[in-house]
Amino acid sequence: MRAALDVTLAEFNALRSEIVARVSGQTASVGIGVTALGAFFTFGSSTAATFIPVAAMCMSLLTAVNWYWIQFIGMYIRKHVWPRLQQLGEQTESPGWERFSASLAFKPKFLPFGAMFDYAAPATFLTFAVLSIIQTPPTNVALWVLDILCVILIPAAPVWMAVTFHLEAEKELPSHPLEARRPRPVNRQT
Repeated sequence: MRAALDVTLAEFNALRSEIVARVSGQTASVGIGVTALGAFFTFGSSTAATFIPVAAMCMSLLTAVNWYWIQFIGMYIRKHVWPRLQQLGEQTESPGWERFSASLAFKPKFLPFGAMFDYAAPATFLTFAVLSIIQTPPTNVALWVLDILCVILIPAAPVWMAVTFHLEAEKELPSHPLEARRPRPVNRQT
């Protein structure tokens, strides 16, 4: 039993380290992307500026992929690792940080803050893409189509992931934040 607990704790620690590494990588890539796009937008040639929407889409998708894996790993911890830790450690009735924060995230007063932080990077990349199209319009139909597709994809991937994870997380939540602490009724049929 102790070996199983140690293995599960090691898995939990490895997954949390992966989340931390992905958050750090995501922060670095957003910083580098915003700096590069800003410099390119300001100092680049007008011909090359028509490809800013493509670069912005790539940076937004990179951010979305990291966000996806962070959410996915967190969901795996909540659904598989945490219950094993509770069972092996003989702990009960602990909702965990992620359930607590998710229960607050769905409340109307917290929703705008969560959306603001989740979509800050894609919104920045979308702004760069739209401004580059306005400042330096594409020169032919193929570039117009490419740039418009990029502008559509920049917010589409994060919105799809947010809706997917929102619906999945909503299934896990108790109807009331304190419900996880309430004792469940015991079925005493004889």
